Amino acid sequence: MFKNFYRKNGRLFLVFIVLIAFGFYSFAGEGTKYSSNGEKKESLNLALGYVYLSGNAKSETGSFKVDYCLAVNRIFLEAKTYFIFTDVTDVSTGHTTRIDEKYFFGLKSNYMLGKKSGIFANVSWLKNKPAGINKNLAIATGYSRILVDNDKKKSKFGIGVEGYKEEKIIGNLLEDDSFVAAYFEFAFQYAFNEANKIKFENETRVNFSDSDDYRLLDNLSYSSAINKKMAIEFNYIHQYRNIPVPGKKKTDTTLMINLVFKF
Repeated sequence: MFKNFYRKNGRLFLVFIVLIAFGFYSFAGEGTKYSSNGEKKESLNLALGYVYLSGNAKSETGSFKVDYCLAVNRIFLEAKTYFIFTDVTDVSTGHTTRIDEKYFFGLKSNYMLGKKSGIFANVSWLKNKPAGINKNLAIATGYSRILVDNDKKKSKFGIGVEGYKEEKIIGNLLEDDSFVAAYFEFAFQYAFNEANKIKFENETRVNFSDSDDYRLLDNLSYSSAINKKMAIEFNYIHQYRNIPVPGKKKTDTTLMINLVFKF
C-alpha cells in the first residue's frame, strides 16, 4: 500500500519532507510579526533580464518583472507580475513561432490576527501557451503562520483552499475546467548580509476531486546588491503538473538573470 502511494505521489511527498525540514530550521530565530508596527513600509522593484526556458518550450528570451510590497499595521500586501516574450521553439516538432509565452499577475494579502497567526487571501492570473494554458484564474484563502521574522531570517506558511478556473488549449480547441484544491504555501528568506539574500518559495495544490491531480511551484532566488538602487538577481522557477494538458510535458523550468532597479 505504501509503495503504491509513494509511486503515485512520491514527488509531492518529497516536497513536504523538504518543507518540514525548512520549518524546523526556521524556528532557530526569535519570531516577530511581518506587520510594520504602525509604520507604513513599501518597496517597488523593476527588473529586466535574460531568461532560459525548458520543458514545453525551449527558448532564450527576455523578461520584464515588477514586484511591490506594502506593510501597514496588521496588513501585508505583495504584488508580482511578469511578462516573458520571444520566439518559441516547440520541443516536439522543432518548429519556431512568435507567440506570447507567459503573462502572470499575482496578489498576496495577509491580515495578522495575533503576533504570529493570520488570514491570507491570494489572487493570481496566468497565461502560459507553451504549457497549453490560455488563461488561469485562481483564488486562495486560509490560515497563515509566521515562523520567524528577524534581520537574518524570515519564514512563514499558509494552508487553506483554492478555487481554479482554467481554459486549456487542446489542439485547435479551448476547453474550460474548474475545481477546488487544497492549497499550501511556504516562504523562507535568509540574509547573508545587507547586500546578499537567498529566498525560497513553494506553492502546492492538490485537487479535492482527484488526488493524482496536483501541482507544484518552486521559486529559488538569490540577489546581490550593486548599490542602494540596483541589484543582480538569479531566479530559478520549477513548475510541475502531475496531470498536464494533453500533449504537454509535466515539468517546465525558467532561469532568469535580472538587473533589478529599486525604488
